[in-house]
Order: sequence, then structure tokens, then C-alpha cells
Amino acid sequence: MVEQVKKYFNENGDVGVLVSGGYGAGWSTWDNSENTEQILFEPTVIQMILDDADPKDVEAYCESKYEHGYFGGVDGLHIVWLKPGTEFYIDEYDGAEGLIQKERHNWNTA
Repeated sequence: MVEQVKKYFNENGDVGVLVSGGYGAGWSTWDNSENTEQILFEPTVIQMILDDADPKDVEAYCESKYEHGYFGGVDGLHIVWLKPGTEFYIDEYDGAEGLIQKERHNWNTA
């Protein structure tokens, strides 16, 4: 049975998505484990960022929870708030991630 991904909702009902804007290492894009989707939405990490936690504490938490994850992208980690159901993907270049919303781009269909 597949475990449902847990998400963090703010007071407006928006979903928090974790994105690493710093160069060097991505957050979810550099994770090759079975937990990649959960790491993208990790509610405890979102709360830690809202509480201005030290990035080393965020990394330590993730390493204790996810056995095979990679968390080098913790520097530059920030939250993007999206309406539930928003389609998106995370683009990455040289470790810097950006969130691309489907509704804001011209998509091609073959």
C-alpha cells in the first residue's frame, strides 16, 4: 500500500512546496530515493523554515527521518505556496531549483 504524501497547509488553504534557490545542490531534484515526493512537501521542514530554524537542524531532522535522502540543498531552501491541485514541476540548473506552474507556461502537445 502506497503511503499518502503529507502536506502543510497555511491559513489560506495553500499547500507549501519546498524549493532550494541556492546553487550547488537541489532539494527534491537531487534526491533519488523513494521519498522524493514527500521531501518536496515535508510539513515538519516547512514548519522549521517558518520558525527560522538553522539549516543544519533541518538537515539533521531529514537525515534522521529519511534513511537514503540527500539534503545538501538545505541552504537556500524556501517555501512556495500553491493552491491545492496546481500542476507544477521543479526545474533545476546547477543545484538552483525553480518552480514552474503549468498554467503560466505554453505547453506543447505532440
